[in-house]
Amino acid sequence: MPQAPTASTRHPNDQPSSVRRRIVLAQVIIAGAAVMILEVLGTRIVGPVFGVGLYVWTALLTITLAMLAVGYYVGGVVADRQPYEQSLSKTLVLAASWIAVEPWLRAPVLLVAVHLGMKLGPVMAALILFGPPLMILGMAVPIAVRLLLNRVDEAGHRAGGVSALSTMGSLFGTVVGGFFLIPAFDNKLLMMGVALMLFLAGGIPLLLRHRGPILMLFALLPLGFLASRPELPPDLAVPKRLQGPYGLVEVIHDSKRAVLFLRSDHSIIGAKSTINDASAFAFTHVLEAVRFLSPKPQSILQIGLGTGALPQALAGSGIAVDVVEIDPNVDQLAREFFGHTGATVIEDARTFLNAKGRPYDVIVHDAFAAGGNPEHLLSVEALAQAKRRLNAPGVLVLNMVGFVDGHNAEAAHVVARTLKALFPHVRAFRDGEGRHGGEDLGNIIFFASESPIVFNIPLEGPFESVECGKTLMGFQSHEVLKSVPSGQIITDSDNPMARLQAPIVQAHFQAMNQLLPIEVWVR
Repeated sequence: MPQAPTASTRHPNDQPSSVRRRIVLAQVIIAGAAVMILEVLGTRIVGPVFGVGLYVWTALLTITLAMLAVGYYVGGVVADRQPYEQSLSKTLVLAASWIAVEPWLRAPVLLVAVHLGMKLGPVMAALILFGPPLMILGMAVPIAVRLLLNRVDEAGHRAGGVSALSTMGSLFGTVVGGFFLIPAFDNKLLMMGVALMLFLAGGIPLLLRHRGPILMLFALLPLGFLASRPELPPDLAVPKRLQGPYGLVEVIHDSKRAVLFLRSDHSIIGAKSTINDASAFAFTHVLEAVRFLSPKPQSILQIGLGTGALPQALAGSGIAVDVVEIDPNVDQLAREFFGHTGATVIEDARTFLNAKGRPYDVIVHDAFAAGGNPEHLLSVEALAQAKRRLNAPGVLVLNMVGFVDGHNAEAAHVVARTLKALFPHVRAFRDGEGRHGGEDLGNIIFFASESPIVFNIPLEGPFESVECGKTLMGFQSHEVLKSVPSGQIITDSDNPMARLQAPIVQAHFQAMNQLLPIEVWVR
């Protein structure tokens, strides 16, 4: 059996010169950068279908680590059998080729993956869409080590140096991709940019070594731009979509139901009727009950803008409403399509509440993401920050999605206990009767205060709409969680909400897929 060439038996033409060594090192850096850009970009591609939450991040990290491990091993085998510079260049071109056709694969893969559920679905999608190029890029490190190795006693130094450069490339890709490129550019353009970067890094050295035929793979690059999104049903349209630092935000017009939806990744965060401009969701009408509190509030802070339905509904009541919203694209689309005109502070709610600022009579806590409430905004410390910004006797209103009965109700129970640790008076209401009592998913709206919570709702309006009037007249008959079992509260150091909201996230995933067809989510 012929022996594979070693560092000392390599053909003289394959001994890398100082220029070629620099090319190899540059290729290692570029491969490392591409790995991390793909991993972060994966949330933008898989997230709109499954939500950018724990399951999606776990799937992407799992596939990334697994495929890199396979790539390291395969790359080591290739390096021993074919220790030539073109092996590394071919590796980069091969990875670029897969990335270039990814836009064609995305929709078919996600259409299948969505039926596999919240856990297996993201894993399957990440494996097919990103697994092959990640494995191929993982091959770059051992191949580069073998190319740069002249003597056995240099092995540790060369391996450590190449690994360090690969990691620096990954660091560069993470910072530049996460902070600058991914928030600013479309997914398809970014994928094609990564493919082009790898094509050039691998293709130019091949061209210089007269390996022209492999450069025919460059023809794959324009194909990615030709990939189209799945067609929507005729009664649905997307007037505008924006990609930003927190994912996809888009407006969906349902002409059949005469509703305009506001989507954030795999969640609908608000909707209005196109007939009378009233909110299409009952929970927003329950939130409007704040204007009938006794005493009547004069100032309100809303955390989480949605479509801006609450500030608009309160506009004629003489109540000043300030809004803090983390995603600037939500604010932009709320203004363009849903009539929001008030001032919005673009900031995380905790940093906003922790800063010195004016107090409010009511704080409405309506933050929602990835199928559940942001965990860091539900701890006793976070709610205490909100309480400190309340006038006496102020009211904190908290809207969450969850269950009030059954074995999945502990999330609502722990939120109720956390509120009761801060406020002596806490009341909670469902936004409707529910199909199965409290064992189906629904909005739960908590009202918490130092004083008894009393609503003075008139028998006749003015109400935003007929539906709003019906909800406000009847929501107090849906009071829930009048007593909850003793147990844990939520703290920053011991926050169980990721675990407790897992069934909520899965139920919400199913509810969204029933609300709108699959084609909407995979576009």
